Amino acid sequence: MRVRPTNPIRAFPRLVVGTLLAALGLFGAACNPFGGSEATPEVCVDAWNRGTKDGAPYPEGSLDPSTAGMSYGFISRRAAVVSNGDCDIVFDLGNEVYEFDSGSTGEPAPFTPSNPGLSGWLPGQDIQPPEYLDLIGGSWNACQNGDGTLVLLSEGACTPLDPGVRPPPITGWLDRKAARNFVAGRKMMSRNKVGFWLGPRFRAAVAEVQADRPRSGNPVPAGAAFEAVYYAWRGLRPTESRLGRRRLRITVLTYTGHLKRLPRCLDRIPSPSRCGEPFRPLLRLERKGQTVIVVATNGNRLPASLITDIRRSLTSRPGYSQAELEATEHQDSGLPAGSPFGRRRA
Repeated sequence: MRVRPTNPIRAFPRLVVGTLLAALGLFGAACNPFGGSEATPEVCVDAWNRGTKDGAPYPEGSLDPSTAGMSYGFISRRAAVVSNGDCDIVFDLGNEVYEFDSGSTGEPAPFTPSNPGLSGWLPGQDIQPPEYLDLIGGSWNACQNGDGTLVLLSEGACTPLDPGVRPPPITGWLDRKAARNFVAGRKMMSRNKVGFWLGPRFRAAVAEVQADRPRSGNPVPAGAAFEAVYYAWRGLRPTESRLGRRRLRITVLTYTGHLKRLPRCLDRIPSPSRCGEPFRPLLRLERKGQTVIVVATNGNRLPASLITDIRRSLTSRPGYSQAELEATEHQDSGLPAGSPFGRRRA
């Protein structure tokens, strides 16, 4: 979910009036991240079912497939509509959930009931644990029809679901996307050098990969040439998962050669000013003449099975054959770009 910044309050000639308005503005911003009217669950459902224009849902009886969430098709029978300033639609996938977030029009706040600042729908970067819905203060208050439309349970019920309607393979799309990014990152490394990771998904978390590009302004930490990051949660206690401030992040760092010793920022109690993150080394391995170091950010008393799983999962292979990635590339691209749910209906 996104918190949109409020506009600064303009100064007025009279100091007293300006001070009073500033105080009111700060109070309003604290109560409402939009700095104006929030989108209600009803507005969120209208925006999902009909699309958006100029920050608001299309009028009843109209449809813009390019901005309507229903164009993604059927995802799950059970859904949650959460309106904490903007709109979030969370779908129940059984052992995990998946979220769509309303985009922003790019217009400044404050928003109004006629313009709650909505613009299309963005698929989540990854699946989330079931506890995620509680974290954002939501509840299962809606259902989804086979055509992709949502219905608030307080307003009615969904139509019977056709037995032929099947949910999309969301995790498969996310995993293949990670594998393509892994292959692209390896090509950026030095000749005859490879990157290592724990596969497209580890402990229910999809990989986020990056090859070092010093001029990009976002180099890989600790002097590594390649990194794969996982916000792991399955099989871990909530305080060690991706929930809350103490989320567990596992990072696989690959170096282009053999390191005689750990980088200084990993050789002792880590300092954020050295590595950029308070990393805690978990494992060091030598593979193909290259040093691989696995570190964790946060998480205490991690289970011994985690280290065993890391050692077993470490690989330099993408997890999919090149033929598989090429055969599914067009299917995975779809409309909008990168949609795991096939092409949008015209």
